Amino acid sequence: MGIEKKFSKYALIAGIFFVASTACQICIYIDWFTEPPNSIVSLSVYIIGFVLFSISLLTKKKTFALYSAAIITLGYILMVLFNGITGPLMDIPSVLFYISLIILFIFSIKRNTILHNFWVVPGILASIQFIIRIFAYQIFVYGLPVGSFLGVGGFVWLVNDIIIIIAAFFIGLWLKGDLPEKRFQRTEGKIDVPKAEIGGAEKIKALKELLDSGIISQEEFDNKKKEILDSSYM
Repeated sequence: MGIEKKFSKYALIAGIFFVASTACQICIYIDWFTEPPNSIVSLSVYIIGFVLFSISLLTKKKTFALYSAAIITLGYILMVLFNGITGPLMDIPSVLFYISLIILFIFSIKRNTILHNFWVVPGILASIQFIIRIFAYQIFVYGLPVGSFLGVGGFVWLVNDIIIIIAAFFIGLWLKGDLPEKRFQRTEGKIDVPKAEIGGAEKIKALKELLDSGIISQEEFDNKKKEILDSSYM
């Protein structure tokens, strides 16, 4: 229970960071009232997504978070379609980032142990997005020298990206920590269960965990279960 509470705190921290990110998005929204209506529509979509995603993290609801991330992704896709050259440059990395979050939540909901290796990917993509925002956007779109930035709006984007990077790693830590540790290994087609002396029922339970985690197939589970049941009657 203590470990579960520890990792739940990561969800709360990520939620607080996303609340701050939502505030940044609202500031940008206010600054964009002079933009074309299409941009306002797309921005509204992903701000709604940000609000819902923040709530999902604060309440630790994974399925809710999954759908909220999909709404944010839709908003960014609309930005890519409506914003011409700056759309792909600014928003495609964001689309990839939120798609990676969606995949992360799917792995967590499915209890897939791939998550143990995948949890850092969103944070890495968020960092790449930050680099693109700092260099590619300001240099190639606005011709600004390195070290300068595009006014107040640009500064808000900068702060928002840093917040998102931190939140992404906390989300990954939360979901990774919510999975059971890797207790089983598969080498050269052989299923290795813990070597401690355990009864048939415990062995079958351990194999069921492997099956639920996707490490073994249903056929392998059935064969191994049959071996255990047969040996128990010998």
